[in-house]
Amino acid sequence: MINPIFVRPELQKLASVFRNEPEAAYRFALSLNFARDALAEKDRAVIDELIDAIFPYTHFYAACHHLFWMAVQHKLKPECDPVMLALAADPDWQGRSVKSKKKI
Repeated sequence: MINPIFVRPELQKLASVFRNEPEAAYRFALSLNFARDALAEKDRAVIDELIDAIFPYTHFYAACHHLFWMAVQHKLKPECDPVMLALAADPDWQGRSVKSKKKI
């Protein structure tokens, strides 16, 4: 994920229309990802950046923040730790975003 402060201002402005619409933000991100799959690899960067710009306006952002604090406060069971779940789903993950991984 790109830190939102590194997302171009015009994309931040576009994404900010979802400020009070987390469900719509998620659905729009799903639609963008669907369209992204039809593009050539070299043309996907702007879609990836826009999806990253939308992320803070989704429920996922709030949930990730909440889980982070639960982990910091040792309130998560090890089997509920999102990092462990991500590693279990994809052992090669190592903290990289999904889109940045090269297919083997």
